[in-house]
This record gives sequence, structure tokens and C-alpha cells, in this order.
Amino acid sequence: MRVAALFSSSFALASGVLAASWKTGPFNPPAIPLAVSSPYTSTWLNNGNGTALFGDWPHFWTGAVTAWLSMVNVDGTTYATMAPPSGSATVPKQLSMKFTSTSTVFVIRCGPVDFTYTFLSPIDTDDLVRFSLPFSYLYITAASNDGKAHKVKVYSDITAEWLATDSNEKVSWSTSEGPHTMGHEIQLADQRPFQETSQRILHGTVFFSILKRDNLTYRIGPSGDLRDEFVSRGTLTPLLETGPRAIKDRWPTFAFAVDLGSVGAQGLAEPVVFGIGHARDKLVQFNTKGQIQERVPYFMTRYTSLRDAVSFFMTDHENAARAAALVDAQIEAHAKKVSDNYAALVALSMRQAFAAMELTVPSGTTGDTDDVLLFVRQNSAGYDGAINGVDVLYAMWPLFSYVNPRLLKAAIEPTLRYAAEDVYPSNFCLRSAGPHYPNATGQAAGVDMDHPMPVEASADILILTLSHAQLSGDGSLLTTYYAQLDKWATYLQDTTLTPTKQEQGETFADSVAKMSNLAVKGIIAIAAMGEIAKMTNHTQDADKYSNMAHNYIAQWKSLAMSKDGKHLTFTYDNDNSYMIGFNLLADKLLKLGIVPDDVYVTQQSWYEAKVSPYGLKADSRYGWTVSNWEIWAIAYMKDATLQRTVIDHIVAYYSSGIGTVPMANYYEADTGKVHQFQARPDVAGHLAFVRPSFHLHSAVRVTHLVQIALQCVHRGLT
Repeated sequence: MRVAALFSSSFALASGVLAASWKTGPFNPPAIPLAVSSPYTSTWLNNGNGTALFGDWPHFWTGAVTAWLSMVNVDGTTYATMAPPSGSATVPKQLSMKFTSTSTVFVIRCGPVDFTYTFLSPIDTDDLVRFSLPFSYLYITAASNDGKAHKVKVYSDITAEWLATDSNEKVSWSTSEGPHTMGHEIQLADQRPFQETSQRILHGTVFFSILKRDNLTYRIGPSGDLRDEFVSRGTLTPLLETGPRAIKDRWPTFAFAVDLGSVGAQGLAEPVVFGIGHARDKLVQFNTKGQIQERVPYFMTRYTSLRDAVSFFMTDHENAARAAALVDAQIEAHAKKVSDNYAALVALSMRQAFAAMELTVPSGTTGDTDDVLLFVRQNSAGYDGAINGVDVLYAMWPLFSYVNPRLLKAAIEPTLRYAAEDVYPSNFCLRSAGPHYPNATGQAAGVDMDHPMPVEASADILILTLSHAQLSGDGSLLTTYYAQLDKWATYLQDTTLTPTKQEQGETFADSVAKMSNLAVKGIIAIAAMGEIAKMTNHTQDADKYSNMAHNYIAQWKSLAMSKDGKHLTFTYDNDNSYMIGFNLLADKLLKLGIVPDDVYVTQQSWYEAKVSPYGLKADSRYGWTVSNWEIWAIAYMKDATLQRTVIDHIVAYYSSGIGTVPMANYYEADTGKVHQFQARPDVAGHLAFVRPSFHLHSAVRVTHLVQIALQCVHRGLT
């Protein structure tokens, strides 16, 4: 199979709104993912009401520029296809933009030739080596639109702004050549492992690579010199300036150019293939057994150097593209069973969620290993940069359940392992594995940071641990950490029915006492502990926790339901308050059957009158909502029409043109005003409708092979 077939300019556009003068599919999002595959490979096109690929510079998720530019030359005329025009380059016409779960595709008309730019961030949880690579592809194809052949040249460059927000930082660089690839490698001159500034890591290397082909030239030098040379000559002189020097000191730039020769209506036999990403050979510090362990990328179990990993990534591009197309097709098929808008929402969420993750093994590990830990960076919000926040992992639960429960195990085990070593002094679960990514060094204080969440964190970890065992059939976490789980269940026994003043991960507001949504989560977690005890043959504990949960839920219903019986209250002592009650979904997902059916019916009826222009308000105190919790709240409904209505209102927000940041999930339900949350992995909660029976790993793929194959036909797969 020729990979060009995957990225032809004649793809089928989903129905979408008109953004400026081009078609969009499935809709026009506030920010468009470009290279989005790790916490530090996170580059977006800020979009709003519609920004062409050549209308602005790409940006890191925080808003800092990550300069990435491309131009093409057609019959002697140079066009600016990506980033604002340089020098005398001509502005082309964008025809379309489409995103899927793994890719974003732009079609740009440059006179008589149409160019397709495909940004692909592979998601393949079948192959953990491929999954752990922090790189993305850019494929460029071209085909004439007038039936004639035209001379075509392609150019792309990046600057050292990919490394740091502070342009005073000094950088050094080199260029390497392998049998199949050519690559620029850029890094900070002063390497500071495990340190961040402005949400950027001060350690590692940015790799900008190209798959070798005929008539390839490259150059390193000041940005203006390189771009002017391509505009004037259509090629590059192989001059390689040396460093180190500051990022803003003549803006060191790293470029490739390719003369593609004559291109006709049939297009290129093979696309121009670029690879880009920020990689480190040391990812996370993890506190285990009183020692700080350095964790390295999972791919280093096979490739011992970053350069070897990049080489594999580049030569693996056809397999990666094929796997990504399969993922796109499967997710789309499953999500469309709910609605087209739901499929669009899920597709926009996928890369943002996965980009927060880094899969690790201990330093020095080679080959297969069971010691695999997944670390998740929490972007934005009051505790920006926290690592493996348990409330965040809980929000991401639907994604882990869907794609591969092994990742769920790898994400919760750092908390379980750390707590079981009696380093943490409290009898409730720690809120995160550490306050500052990438340091999973634990929490020494009894109350984590300034955000106490004792009931929240303890309930979350019990629910997630049981879920992993149910989904995978692997009870190792239950047996290994039973004593720790029992300790947290005992804490909930004494605290969850009437929670004291504290936070829950989903309020994003002041600490509050007697929150009914928090209380029911704790009760569900106690029931989960009963199942854990049953699965591990702790019969007395099983009976104790099961009886306790049934006793508590009856009391909770009396306390939490309004006096008129029409809705659940936000707090027990305020009959006029209300909340959307998304934690009820956990009872359904775990199949516990603790919550009475009439509670779900009551909540569904209450929601029908509460739909705002951009969704359901989270509770009665303020006007804000959280989109992933809205999806949880409607996922247990039986009214499909109401479900689709709420989903449509959420998508209306994301396609409204309000904001220009990567998918903010916390905003005003009436106006769409964003509340600082952006690029967060919590959007993984949008997958609450795609049930765990549809894992992306191999066994279930076989079950759905025929359906998926049919979905893939239009993508050019064989």
C-alpha cells in the first residue's frame, strides 16, 4: 500500500460550518491540534472564528509561539502555506480543514496546485513502544487542479522557540543523517532535568526530521536568511551555523527544502514526510521505597537512544498511519451510535487527552517488563502542573476503560505504591503523586497543597482500582494493595455520609461541607470496596462494606433529595440548591446497583428544564459548567433525545468561535466565557458514552474488524 493514498487531497468532508471561506469538518474548534503528542510536544493553531494554516504562528498550549513555517514554490511563485507570509511570498487560498481523533488535514490551493497538509499524532495502544513516542508527523502531498504538470518545491522550518518561552535561553544544535532520515536536533545549552519554567521542561531535545528523498537540501541559520533564500531560489545552501546562542539572537532556524520536480493531476507517488517532537531520556522522578527513581520513556526498552527512536518513528510512518486510520474509524463508528456531534466532540478530545501522558519504565530497563507506570500532567487550573491528580485520573476513567485498561493500571499504581510504603502520613488518599510535573515525589503534608480533597481522592482511587480489575481480569492491584485500599475505605466509612468542608475535584470553587455529589461518590466507593473484598476472598469485609453502602445510600437519598422530591440538592442544608449529579454514573459503570433507579429518573426530569445555550450548569451556585461532567451526567439517562440535545449545546460552545485556546472544559453555560482551563486531559471524560466493551486493543478489534474495515474504505486503506 502506498501511504500517499491515506493523505490524498480528495478526502470526504464531514458536514461543517463555514469558517471564513473554507469548509470545516466536523466543525471549527477554538484551537486546532497540529503536533500534539506529549506534555511538551503540544503545538496548536489558535483558531477562534477561523484562522487559516497560514494565518498565524503555531502556539504551545499556554499561548507561547512555537514557530513552524512552511512555503511552497509552484512554477517559480512562492506561497506561504503555514505561518504568516515571509518576505514576498504570496498568500494562497485555504479550501478546507478537517480533524479526526488522530489527525488534522488542511487543503490549500496555491495557484494551479493543491497541497494537503496532514498533521498526524498516532494513537496506538496496541503497541506501547509506538504509543510512548512523543513525536508527530507532517505529511505534505500535492496535485495539480488544472490537469497540467507543474514544477513544485516544498520548504519547512522551525525555530528554537520550540524549546522555551524565555527567548533569552541559549540553545545548541546539530544535524544528523541516517540511512533513511535527515534530522535537526536542538536543545537548551543549560540542561536542567526535571525542572519546568512557564510550563516548559528545561531538559531534552527537539527533533525536526525528514524522510530522505531526492533533491533534498537543508540549512541552519537566521530565520530571515533561510526563508529569503527559498523565496528567491527555491532551494537551500547547506550552510550550518554553530551555536550556542540565545533563541532571540538572530532566531536560529532549522530548515529543509525539497524539489519535487513535475507534479500532475495524479499527485505525488509518496508524500513528503516530516517528524517533529520534544523528547527526553529522563522523564519522571518517582519516590519509591524512600528513594528517588528516575523513570525513562517506555520506548527505551527497545531503543536505547533518542536518535534511534526518531529513526524508528520516521521509518515506521506507514504502519503508524495505518494504525491511526483504524483508530479513527473505530472511534467514529462507536461514537456515531450516539450522534454525529458526539463523534465530533470525542474526536477533538482524543489528542488533547493523550498528549498529557508519558509512559515510563525504570532507567536501564530493556525488553518486556511489568514495571510500567503512566504519568499525567495536569494543565492549567489552580494546581497547574500537578502529576497524576487522582481526581483527574477519575475524570479520564472513560478513556482508559475504552482504549486499554493496562493504561488505567499504569496510571493509578504510582499513588498506590507510594501510599503503601507509609510515606504519606494521613489515613486518606493523597490528591496527587506530586505538585509539580515531572516530579512524582509524593506529598509529605497531611493535606495536599491548598486544596484538601480527602473524600474525593480516597473514593476515586477505590473506584478506579476496582474498575481496572473488572475490565482486565487482573486482580494484582487488589491483592497487592488490599491493606491500603481497606484503610481508605475505613476513612470513608467515618467521613463520606456527611462530608466536612472540603473540595471535590469538579467544583473548582471554595471548600464546601455536606456536598451530596461528593457524598454519593464516597458511598459508591464503599460499595466498590465490598466488591474488592469479595474478589479477594475477604468475606467479612465484603459483607461489612456492602451492608454499609446500602445503609448509607438510603440515608443519603433522604438527605440529598429536595423536599418536593424533584431534584438532588448541591448541599444537604440548602433545599433550593441543585447539582447535575455526574458521580451517579460510577454506580452504573461498576455495575454495583447501589443507587435506586428513581434517583436517576428524577435527575433526568430535572435536567430537561435546565439546558442553557452551552450545556447544563454544574450546580446552582454559579453559571459555569464543565463539559466532561455534563457528558457523565447525561450518560446514565434513558432519554436519547435529551442526551443529544445536551451534546449539541456542548458542541455549539466549542464551535461558537468563543476563545482561541485548546479545548477549555470549564466555562459559563450561558455566555461561553472561559475560566482559565485549557488543554486539560479531563476532556477524556467526554468518552463516557463509548463503553469499555469496545477497547482499542487487538482482541476486540478482531470482533469489530468487518465494521471497521468498511469505515476505512474511503480512507484508502487496503
